[in-house]
Amino acid sequence: ASVFFLHGETEVGNSDISSKKPKESKKRKGAGFAKVGDEEIRMLRRLLDLPPERLKMLRKTIERLENYSEEDREALKKKLTHFNNRTPEERSRNIEDLMRRHALLKEHMERLSPSERASRMKRFQSLNLIEKKRFLDDLSNNNEKQKKP
Repeated sequence: ASVFFLHGETEVGNSDISSKKPKESKKRKGAGFAKVGDEEIRMLRRLLDLPPERLKMLRKTIERLENYSEEDREALKKKLTHFNNRTPEERSRNIEDLMRRHALLKEHMERLSPSERASRMKRFQSLNLIEKKRFLDDLSNNNEKQKKP
């Protein structure tokens, strides 16, 4: 009997072929497959509950992550760990700051022509995390200067 997993792997059970490995190690290996399958099923269920717009955003995020260097990935992991270790109040302030910066970027981009906007967004998305932060800091500083009389 064959069992199909989410990635197309199959596990053969009740086989007449004898293995040199003891049955206990097979159980441990099979348990690992079951755990991965459970995690994937939970993830798929959560994804199925999301609206199409959110799925598009997740796809774009995944595509950006695929292009990250190992250095960028490690920096993001540290940032996420640091964020997760914060108090709920600190996390809330961080989210508010992130939303403010996002709104500032959106406002900046909306001032541009459609072709210039597309070009600048593509350039922005190609920046590493440090360069993005610097760009957003500059935008914020320029915005503050414009507000002062």
